[in-house]
Amino acid sequence: MHFIDTLLAVEIFHHRIGAPVAASPRLLPGRRELLRKLAQQLHELALESAGSAEGARDLAVCRAALCLEELAEWLEAQAEGNLVKAADNWADRLVVLLGDAVVSGLPAEGLFLATQRSNMTKALQVTTGSGKAVKLAGFEPPRIEDVLREAANGNGPRNHLATATFAVS
Repeated sequence: MHFIDTLLAVEIFHHRIGAPVAASPRLLPGRRELLRKLAQQLHELALESAGSAEGARDLAVCRAALCLEELAEWLEAQAEGNLVKAADNWADRLVVLLGDAVVSGLPAEGLFLATQRSNMTKALQVTTGSGKAVKLAGFEPPRIEDVLREAANGNGPRNHLATATFAVS
């Protein structure tokens, strides 16, 4: 699956549940003072977590602290009204999430496809107050165990490009 196909699949799901889909780059609506407060709380939690972690022994804690820090920076950019910074921070968050798959050996593509397939069985145009789609009759949970089993046997989609080269400028 190509990245653009992944984005399209998420867009289709958003349409299905009535979630927003933007036609062009934009900042998300949000009260600046609330965004700043949440960003500060996340910064503090990230700093505290990273400070108490012991490197490789606490790799999950280190990765979580990194994720929190990137999310805090994205919230700050939203609060500042800085679309360029928000886009940069979004990309950083994506790299951290994909990095979690890399350091965990998770089959990212297979997991995404299983989750997307499951999401499409959620209720049409029905969401919670936070925008999460509702699971009603007919919901099918993602087959995560199957994806992990296939990956362990070398049969699932790969989570990296073995022969890819990237130019560094």
